[in-house]
Formats: sequence, C-alpha cells, structure tokens
Amino acid sequence: MSGIAASHGVSLSALEAANPQISNPNRIYPGQVIHIPGGSGGSAAPAPKPASHDYTVRSGDTLSGIASRNGVSLAALERANPQISNPNRISVGQVIHIPGVGSTGGTTGPGPVQGSSGASGSKVVDLAKQFLGRNASDLKHSGQLPMDSWVSSDLCCANFVTAVLQKAGAINFHSDNVSETASKLQAQGWHKVDAAHAKPGDVCILNNGDHVELVASNNGGNVQLIGSNNSNADGTQKVGYGHPYGGAWYLTPP
Repeated sequence: MSGIAASHGVSLSALEAANPQISNPNRIYPGQVIHIPGGSGGSAAPAPKPASHDYTVRSGDTLSGIASRNGVSLAALERANPQISNPNRISVGQVIHIPGVGSTGGTTGPGPVQGSSGASGSKVVDLAKQFLGRNASDLKHSGQLPMDSWVSSDLCCANFVTAVLQKAGAINFHSDNVSETASKLQAQGWHKVDAAHAKPGDVCILNNGDHVELVASNNGGNVQLIGSNNSNADGTQKVGYGHPYGGAWYLTPP
C-alpha cells in the first residue's frame, strides 16, 4: 500500500481512507482493485504517471486498448506479460503489468539481462516455472521441492524460493524466513545489484523485507518476478508472476 501511495503521489493515510474495504493495509493481493484518491486540490500539478504499474482488466477491455491508454506499444505490453498466451483473449479481473511509459520494444535502452553464472539463472527460472499455478498448500506436501510442509500456506514465499534454489544447485541451505534467506545468501557471497542489473535467477527482497521472489526476466530494468504469492481468495499462496514493490532490492550470486 505504501508503494502504491508513493507511486501515485498520495499519502498512505489518504489511500487507506479511500479503501475502507481493506481491513489490513499490510496484506493486499494480486488482482485486488484499489481506489486511488484524487489530489488535495489547489494548483498543485498532478502526480506523474508511474513508470510501471499493474492494471485490473475490466469489461470491454482489449490488450491493444490498454496499451494505447497507457502510452505503450502493444508489443511492449505483450512482452511485459508473458503469462498471456493469447493476446486476443483477456479476462475481466485479470491483472496486467503496464511497463514504463514510452516502452516501444525498439532497439534503444538496455536489452534483456542474461541469466546468472554457476547454477544458471535460466535453470532456476525454468524450474520455478514448472510450478506455476500450484498452491503452496499442495506443493509443500508434494515432495517435488524440498519445502517444509509445516510452514503456513500463507507464509511460504521463502520456503518456495530457497527450495527452488536448492533443487537447482544454486544454494546449499533452506530457510522459511525472508530475513534469514537474505542474510545467508549474502554470507555465501551473493551481493546487491540494482534493478537494471538484476538477472533471471536472482533473488528479490520485497515489501521492506516481508516477501521474497525470484527474478523471472528483466527487459531493460522492467523486472518480472516469480514466486509464491498471496493470490488466493483465502489469503493462501500460489506460485505465479509478480512485479517489484515496497522498496524491492536484489541479490545476485558471486
């Protein structure tokens, strides 16, 4: 919520007041619609459009129409949403990531960042993608990943990320805690990089240290994540794509 407020130039208290349906401002979900209040009036200029943001599909929307309204090319919008297999078919309530305004998919700017060395980033990401759509409640008992089965199904983000990294051979430990995961990675030589240099397979610490995901792709600083997210209606987690928020920072292997 604080990240959304900052990106739209409103105070956190104003955003909370405009969304009384949100009982816990520290827990919001992908696909949830949040009302952004207007400015306080006067002659102040409107806040600039955020460099990137998520949009919830409404009735009558088309991908080309969404691209046009947000000032990005259709090609850029399609690249920012690889989970959409058919760009001519989107659904009401579906969350679409809008890349930075002016993204055209041309040759300017940095290209996609390549995967990590060692246990390759592509191996980590390919492994994570095998579990897209799987509920943490099921996956932690499946035996397909070295996840701890006793961890609450709404708190499995580190459980999933470290299990994927373990199975891919990128790390030799497991953790169910975000802060511990970050500390152990740094103790093993993983170091911080900015968004422009984050590579597929790197680790992203989000929401001021309360959440963790893996970098799935990076197109010129437009980072897409993959991890165990609180996207189910009951608040439990499911493996899916996400995007950085809440003071996100990145760790890359040595």
